[in-house]
Amino acid sequence: MWIRLMYKLSCAQRTSRPAFCARSVPRVLELAGKEKNRFVLRGETKLSYCGGTNLSYCIRVRQKWLKRCGGVMTEQVYTVWGFGCKRAAKLLRLSGIQLYSLRHVQQFFRTSQDIVPPRCLLIYTPNLKTLQADKLVRSLRQQWPMVDVVLWSPRAGAHFVRRAFKQGAKDVVLSDKIEDLVDVVDTIIEEQRFLPRMNELNEDFTSSSRFEGLVSRSPEMWDLFHTCINIAETDATVLILGETGTGKELIARALHRRSGRKGAFVVLDCGAVPEQLINSELFGHVKGAFTGAMHDKKGLFRHADGGTLFLDELASIPLEVQFRLLRTLQEGTIRPVGGHEELPVDVRVIAATNEALDKKVQDGTFREDLMYRLSVLYLTVPPLRERQEDILFLFAYFLRKLSEQYNMERPSIQDDFLDGLLSYSWPGNVRQLENFVERLVLTNANKVVSLHDFNEIMGPFQYESGSEAKAEKDKAPLSSLGRIFHEGQDMKAFLHQAERLFLEYCLRSCAGHVGKSAELAGVSRRSFTRKMRQHHLLREQFLEE
Repeated sequence: MWIRLMYKLSCAQRTSRPAFCARSVPRVLELAGKEKNRFVLRGETKLSYCGGTNLSYCIRVRQKWLKRCGGVMTEQVYTVWGFGCKRAAKLLRLSGIQLYSLRHVQQFFRTSQDIVPPRCLLIYTPNLKTLQADKLVRSLRQQWPMVDVVLWSPRAGAHFVRRAFKQGAKDVVLSDKIEDLVDVVDTIIEEQRFLPRMNELNEDFTSSSRFEGLVSRSPEMWDLFHTCINIAETDATVLILGETGTGKELIARALHRRSGRKGAFVVLDCGAVPEQLINSELFGHVKGAFTGAMHDKKGLFRHADGGTLFLDELASIPLEVQFRLLRTLQEGTIRPVGGHEELPVDVRVIAATNEALDKKVQDGTFREDLMYRLSVLYLTVPPLRERQEDILFLFAYFLRKLSEQYNMERPSIQDDFLDGLLSYSWPGNVRQLENFVERLVLTNANKVVSLHDFNEIMGPFQYESGSEAKAEKDKAPLSSLGRIFHEGQDMKAFLHQAERLFLEYCLRSCAGHVGKSAELAGVSRRSFTRKMRQHHLLREQFLEE
């Protein structure tokens, strides 16, 4: 209300309507409330704001804040840190931006948990020498790789501006007007896409972002962690589903640590053990059971007695071993290969797979009763591409961790580089992201990296799936379109069926991978997902088909 009245008052002051101004000035001061002390009254009809700043500009800035808050003025205030910019504090505050003014530049690097992290860093450079400004910008980008740095440099030369941008500055304000600086800062904050999301996630999980060695800011992952806490102390078998690199073994270890079991955590990668030896590995054998059995062997079940046995790559277990495993789960006993006695064991079994077991059951390569026995409790670990907030958080986490590990300076990250991180599908999930960050640290220490560098660091991994998809696309079976057409069918129905057929082909070619299927179809992931919903298609129908 008071903003609209201020606007009318501004128009009246420009058009010399003293009667309206005399009536409006007290009303504006009344409605402004806490903002009243920011006005300066000159006579009975002249009202200025922020020490003489143009009133209509103040109204425009305030209206932009109102628009950013969704039409409702809130207490949400964005924090920026500044050196030498104290005179801009009042006008920044009018735009919903709180300036934390620093007395010297060293304070940029002395952070405290009591201070709100900045959305932007402002530096008034006439107080600094050119070389000092260059070094400061470079150091700030290393200290705050995701925070924009703005230089306020009235009447600076072109050489200074080029050097500033080369060191990683977001913008250089050449005007000496406070309004121009406020406009630049306001625009930068509005356009920021990654840092706000990180700050919001930090507020959501201020207590901790770790769970038994796992690091995440994703609500889906924290739902999974809470489920782990609830089921950890039970003895029920657990089946963990998820793509490669999502951290299934870490989830299993977390369950063991929370279970209170005193025995060991034993791991068996079922895909790495030859079929003829897996029986002996799991259940052990007696001396002379087969050629080469020179002494008794306990087997992993007995090694894990009182603890947990983790079976990774479960779908690789041969059928003849599956029956013995099922009997052990039901009876709680094992019989070593070549032995005659049943030996009791107290083992909790946790299994993991990245394959669809129901498909294996249909193919006859996996026992249905074993699948049900193992999935008394099952956990699904979401892939990294489906929890975008974790991409940025884990990237920052690995960047800090690996920079300290190799004792190397962190690179300065530009927005388009982060855009590349979010747009990539990460088929190798967290493991691939960690390896990517390691390459980044080792090859681009103390450099400013952009989307071009992202493509170079990613190398052949970024385009391999795309080239394969293109080759498959060239071999698309267009002849199948003829089979869905029948006499009397209108074009709308035909195109609907043709679209569904095309979606199924893309999903089948990419084994249910939505991101790759969208790339194959030549549309965005969002559009492809919307079409899947329209045709009632689920990615699970096409996993490893």
